[in-house]
Amino acid sequence: MQVCINAQTPFEIIRKNIVSSNHQNSLSIIDSCLKVQYQIDSSMYYKGLVYIKNNNIKLATKQCITLHKKYPNFYEVHYLNGLICFSQNKFFKSVSEFSKIIKINPNDAKALYNRSIAYGKLEDYDDAIADLDSCLKINPNYEMAHYSRAYWLEYLGKYKEAIEDYQIVIRIDPMNFDAYFGLAYLFNILKENEKACDVINNAILMGSQIATELKESFCK
Repeated sequence: MQVCINAQTPFEIIRKNIVSSNHQNSLSIIDSCLKVQYQIDSSMYYKGLVYIKNNNIKLATKQCITLHKKYPNFYEVHYLNGLICFSQNKFFKSVSEFSKIIKINPNDAKALYNRSIAYGKLEDYDDAIADLDSCLKINPNYEMAHYSRAYWLEYLGKYKEAIEDYQIVIRIDPMNFDAYFGLAYLFNILKENEKACDVINNAILMGSQIATELKESFCK
């Protein structure tokens, strides 16, 4: 309970805990906030988000319904519902929920990113890439947006554009080994074998065991 009274904002702590998958600590802080009625709508929202991150979709759905009934104008409830629908493979509904947020706030990079993933699941790759373009205009260093755009561009055969995104991902996070492998694979497709080998060697230098196992395939 003390954290809700004295901290700059308990939600900063909760967001960090979500990133580190410290769900139990997040729930303890949220319950303390709810007990003292600290920003109840946001506290309920984060509780639903923690349930989703913990793959407890049943409790997340219950929390989402309660939040919407109690605070019908709290628009981020649509973000929760978009994630819930996505987890249930209801991708059209997921797109619809994220679109409600984007209509209210076109600069919500988080909603744009998640809608792009739902579009991808619907094989609507053009709209997926368009959302990622918009997302990256808002936040040029959004690592996963660059990675996802690279993935879809690669899928569509736009290899040179995909290479640029994979390279950006690696500059942002030199430990993102999936980006190394995607980049090496594309250089291999383009018959730029020396570059592919260099990428794998760089991944090895950064500590990737899988890259060590793959080196023979890429460095011939």
